[in-house]
Amino acid sequence: MIAFIIIAFNLILKTVIIKLISSIRYDTQSEMLSQITNGVFIAQFLNTGFVLLLVNSNMTEHSPKFITRYIQSGQFRDYVPLWYSEVGGKILQTMIINSIMPYITLATSCILPKVMIARDSKDPHKTKKTSMAQFKMLHSGKDYIIHFKFANVLNVIYITMMYGVGIPLLFPVAAFNLLNQYICERVIVAYYMKQPPALDNKLIQNCLRMLKYAPLLMLMNGYWMLSNNQIFKNTYTHISRKSDTMVSGHFVNEAFDLSPATPVFLMTVFHVALIVIFIVNDVQFAVTDIDWLKKSGFSMT
Repeated sequence: MIAFIIIAFNLILKTVIIKLISSIRYDTQSEMLSQITNGVFIAQFLNTGFVLLLVNSNMTEHSPKFITRYIQSGQFRDYVPLWYSEVGGKILQTMIINSIMPYITLATSCILPKVMIARDSKDPHKTKKTSMAQFKMLHSGKDYIIHFKFANVLNVIYITMMYGVGIPLLFPVAAFNLLNQYICERVIVAYYMKQPPALDNKLIQNCLRMLKYAPLLMLMNGYWMLSNNQIFKNTYTHISRKSDTMVSGHFVNEAFDLSPATPVFLMTVFHVALIVIFIVNDVQFAVTDIDWLKKSGFSMT
């Protein structure tokens, strides 16, 4: 039920965020769709990837205390073996259910228009509509919400990257999900939707810009998973009651100790440095362009 609740809440979040961002006046349609993509993706990612993690976390061992004191209700202090069966299993179930959702979307896109047309009239030469606009709206299909599709792809990739090191089954599930989306979207766009409007490359560029940080998330969380003391060092602490949580003894300052996670830690440092270099270069290019425009007499008002 938790997996179905997460998916249902994602659909509610999607609808609310699209309505809110659509009410803001942007200069171009592509800019508005890019903002909707980012908003829907972030909301779905937090709901799917972080809510279960935070609810089941117990960070009393870590600091700063003014943050960790609010995350103490869970029973897991680390990615212990029981976490994978209790929490990781729910995340995997959610992603499996999400992978077959494109076929449900395809079925509704195919069946609902035919039901609405049948309710209007069984004779194609007769209609209950009182205007040509209503008749065209009935037979021409719905608008294709491409921004929501981008958000779904980003959510699948980020969830897979975040937990894929510890739950490798997420990778084939994600590949299956993307394949299903590709097949279903091809059919929906070709037969059941209006022709999408002509857009520039801002949506694609926005998606590629968001994807740059997915490998960093995989390396950071993957390092923490691979450096777990209970799994890889076979260390444990006794607990007096079954309801107590075992102290993990797993801290960030152990990053420089040799462990199975050391190569991942080195790759994380390299990836962070690479992202910083790219950001600095982008800022320098932007400043150079502004200076060139000013020298050319272009007004910045």
